[in-house]
Amino acid sequence: MFDDKALPPYEVNTRTVELLCQLAEWNEARDKDLTLVIEDQKVKTAEIKAEATYLQELLSDSMGPSYTNLSRMGNTYLNQLVDSCLALEIKDSSLTSYIPAVNDLSSKLVTVESNNQELELELINLRKKLTNALVLEKSLEQ
Repeated sequence: MFDDKALPPYEVNTRTVELLCQLAEWNEARDKDLTLVIEDQKVKTAEIKAEATYLQELLSDSMGPSYTNLSRMGNTYLNQLVDSCLALEIKDSSLTSYIPAVNDLSSKLVTVESNNQELELELINLRKKLTNALVLEKSLEQ
C-alpha cells in the first residue's frame, strides 16, 4: 500500500492491533480463495488440453490431413481459435457456444467488481473509524 515509503506513525494499542489482525485475516482468506480458484483453473485447463489432444488424434485419424499441413497463417488462426476456446472454457468454436460463455464471463466480472467495491467501502469505513478512534484517544489524552 505504501510501496517504498515509511509507514505513517500510529499509536499501537489494542484496538489498532485488532484492526490490523482483522485486515490480515481478510487478506489471508482472500489469498486462500484465489489459490483455490487458480488450482481449479489449472485442473480445468489440464482436462481441456487432454480432451483437445484426444479430439485432435481422433480427427487426424478420421479426417486425414492434420493442422501441421496448414499454412503459417492458418496455424496462427487455428491457435487463436483454440486459445479463445480454452479461455472461455467452451468445447467447440460455434457462435452458440461463444455468446453464453462471454455473457457468463461478463456477469462474473460484474459480480467481482461489485464485491471489490463493497470491500473497498468497508476498508474506507474501517480507516475512518480507526482515524476517529485515534483522534478521540489523542483528545482524551490531552
